[in-house]
Order: sequence, then C-alpha cells, then structure tokens
Amino acid sequence: MNTPMLALLGTLLMVFAAGAAFALRLYNRLQRGAQEVAETACNLLAAMEPAGAAASAAVAQQRVLHNAAVRRYNSVCMSFPGLLIARRAGLARAPYVEPGTRPVCTAADVVMYLRPGGVPQGPATLTALRAMFADGRLADDAMVCAVGRTDWLPIGALLAPKAGQMR
Repeated sequence: MNTPMLALLGTLLMVFAAGAAFALRLYNRLQRGAQEVAETACNLLAAMEPAGAAASAAVAQQRVLHNAAVRRYNSVCMSFPGLLIARRAGLARAPYVEPGTRPVCTAADVVMYLRPGGVPQGPATLTALRAMFADGRLADDAMVCAVGRTDWLPIGALLAPKAGQMR
C-alpha cells in the first residue's frame, strides 16, 4: 500500500477508537444518571411515608432533588448521540414527579443485576430485565438485587411466573 493510504487507514482507526471511547463514556454517564434517578426516587418515597409539616418540607426538597436528577439524566438520554446509546442499552426517558404524585420507579421494581464475572450492572426495571432474559442477554443464573438492598437472588426466582402466568 502507498503512504497516503496507510495514513488514511491510521486516521480512520484513530477516529473509530475515539468514537468507541466516547460511546463508552456516554454509556457510563447514562448508567450513573439512571442510578441517581432510582436513588432519588427511593429517597422521595421514603420522605413520603411520615406525615406532618416537617415531612411535607422534606418531600418538597426530595422532589426538587429527584426532578433535578431526572433533568440531568433526560438531557443526556434524549439528545444525540445519547439517544442511540440509551435505546440500545434499554434506557428510557425518566418522568418528572409533580406535587401530589409518587415516583414511577420504586425500590421494589428497580434492580441491579450481575453479569458473568460478578460485575454489578443497572439499575434496570423489571420490564427491561424480562426483555433481556427473554432474548438471552441474561442467563438463568444471573443474580439480581433491589436497589438499596443487599440480598441477591437468582433472576429466575424474581421473574418466576405467578400461578396461571407465563414468564
């Protein structure tokens, strides 16, 4: 090959490597944002449990923190190229919490999961886990844990069909 062709190939390889590194950083940013949204939703739910004026102020403060996390996450998730990476990773736009409403994600339906090698991933909703399990991206022996908990269970136990239902 001639020298200009080698230079072009070298440049293309560098561009590809830089693009892959950028995509990985963006994916990690989306994962951290989704984790922050899930954590602030759990904090907001916890603040909603007690009653009274102090609890009302705590709920308002947690709602502001949660909606700020949602805004940061959505700005990455819904912009280009974050949108492409988010869709591929099964991440969706997070809803804001209006006064008088409860967060959509609760600690019970947002879980972390382990990939082979024991690397924690997520958070992911049960719906997303069911889809990953159904298309073979998660094995039967993958372990899951609700956000904020320490007890890991096999995914089969979490997604086991209830009487009369199919998985």
